Amino acid sequence: MRKDDARKFDHKTLEAIRERAVRRVQDGESPEVAARIFGVGRTAIYRWLAHDRRGGWGALKAKPVPGRPPKLDGRALKWVYDTVTRKNPLQLKFAFALWTRAMVAKRIKDKFHVWR
Repeated sequence: MRKDDARKFDHKTLEAIRERAVRRVQDGESPEVAARIFGVGRTAIYRWLAHDRRGGWGALKAKPVPGRPPKLDGRALKWVYDTVTRKNPLQLKFAFALWTRAMVAKRIKDKFHVWR
């Protein structure tokens, strides 16, 4: 992977790059030159232009990341992290001295009433 790989950018930055590249081409710049300027592939520029023609600026916006919504919020995740990193399972009346996935799941279920 290149050092300036666009996949490392956040959604807002990627949206800005898409909009600026499309605007450059609409202002008369060739797609190949715009691709070189913004450090993207030529096919990406043409894809963005097609999206813009079909859906306008809104089509260049970042899509939400798919996936199941998390069951634990940030506070709960911090609690799990602190419990696993700062406590020994023996302190919590477990029979084994190393954390297992089942032990962590039991603690989460007991504390937050959340499972799978």
